Amino acid sequence: MTHGDFPVARETQPGVPGLVRVEDVPAAIHAHARRGWLGLLWPQTPPVSDAIDEMLMALGAAALRECKPDTARTPDAWTRAAKELLAAREPPIPGGFARELTVQRLIQWLQPRECRLALGVCAAGEGWRSVEIVAEWFARASGGEVLILVPGPPAPPREARDFRSLAEEKLWYALDQDAELHGLFQPNVRVMTMFQTAHCCDLVWREGKVIVEIDTYYTHGGPRQFGADRQRDYETLVTGYLTVRLLYEEVMSDCALAVRKVRRVVETRRQQRK
Repeated sequence: MTHGDFPVARETQPGVPGLVRVEDVPAAIHAHARRGWLGLLWPQTPPVSDAIDEMLMALGAAALRECKPDTARTPDAWTRAAKELLAAREPPIPGGFARELTVQRLIQWLQPRECRLALGVCAAGEGWRSVEIVAEWFARASGGEVLILVPGPPAPPREARDFRSLAEEKLWYALDQDAELHGLFQPNVRVMTMFQTAHCCDLVWREGKVIVEIDTYYTHGGPRQFGADRQRDYETLVTGYLTVRLLYEEVMSDCALAVRKVRRVVETRRQQRK
């Protein structure tokens, strides 16, 4: 799948960030912006707080530029304060309001316009994680399409895969290079449960019914996501799947250890199924 001359993640799903490697990140961001995407470009990965604030300012500017004011209603306190902050070129986060509320309100300003966000980074710096956090947060809040564009040659078509994070990509390639685990796991697999629910899982070995999830505190530490993860583990467990949860930081810093853990689970699973 492409936008212009630039490849994007295949089967991009609303509410699920996609990771794309392109040879020219600025040109790819510009191409997406011409097609109505909200684009942000950083020379290298910024701190999480800076990345979120810049995304909020870009989102607010787009809302003010493209949305007609609702003259039938009197603006509430948040709207008045947010517009004043944007006019002063400051993040639209009024005192006493959380960033999560700001995201949701700015998205409401943009409706019914489709929310599509393209985040580009020209150099890794200390890693891509801050950009991934922004992407995952925005994807959950908006339900829109989100792409992370990072430098690198596009993968050949025969090896094209869908990844939602760099840790997922790194672990999949490491598993696929392992003599015992080669060809077992597929990324971004939708698992149907006996409860008629469908869950998009990071890595799945369908034949052995093993799910590998890569988590981080930033996106899974809140009460809502913590509870949702436990409910999902219950539904997939009753359906016959075993879920292994690994830390994002562990995969990025010691991928060999993560591979050993997965290999041990696969060996145990095979013994159980004899």
